[in-house]
Amino acid sequence: MSQNLNTLHDTIEKLLSEDGCPWDIEQTPSSLCDYLLEECFELIDAIKRDDAKDALEEMGDVIFLLALIAKKYQQNSDFSFDDALQSAKMKMIRRHPHVFADTEIKSKEEQLILWEQIKRKERKSENKDDSPFSGIPVALPTLLKTYRIHSKSANAGFSWEKTAHVLDKVHEEWQELDEAIESKNQEHMEEEFGDYLFTLVEYARRYGIKANTALENANTKFLHRYELMIAIAKEQNLELLDLPIEEKEKFWNLAKQKAKQESK
Repeated sequence: MSQNLNTLHDTIEKLLSEDGCPWDIEQTPSSLCDYLLEECFELIDAIKRDDAKDALEEMGDVIFLLALIAKKYQQNSDFSFDDALQSAKMKMIRRHPHVFADTEIKSKEEQLILWEQIKRKERKSENKDDSPFSGIPVALPTLLKTYRIHSKSANAGFSWEKTAHVLDKVHEEWQELDEAIESKNQEHMEEEFGDYLFTLVEYARRYGIKANTALENANTKFLHRYELMIAIAKEQNLELLDLPIEEKEKFWNLAKQKAKQESK
């Protein structure tokens, strides 16, 4: 592993040398963010497709960009890639005293609470905001951010005591959304729909469901079934787009049946 990291370092050095690549030379950590985000999404896609070959390639792309960004910081005398690796190692050791020290925990829940306590101590020692929510990235995808807010809120002891209470709140927010829709006030509807989603994410979290993942799975299922609709229509020499909604619904039901057979 060390040899490969050294080789990667040498490759980046060559790319950034005087006779290297103009594009790489002119990049900054900020300008590389969009490329990093894209590569991370491609890696996630490969992982979710259970495609190890693509995951290997995309993981390499992510690591390359991280090393390149670190090199840009190093050129500004900020930190190196090795510094980042050392920081990650020390952080994991500090936050796992039940593994690397004598602290005892009895459950995963205790471990998560301990993790948050250690994080808050770290932020306090660095004179940073010690709010339980301060570590949530602003750019985090919204559903994932909502999940993290609820998770951290629960760890901080500020959440509904029982799941049944959350369900009551879901029903309450649905009623308020229904009333907002009747008012036809766009701003009010959006606000109440947001409140409903916010509560629904917490209800799902109580059952180990991540709303972001659940919705992505629903997206994938819908798109796959639609592709099956197109294929079934073509088998009958029909263009799906040209069909009335009643016919499309018939093909949708056929696609659902075919998808269920595929999953068996």
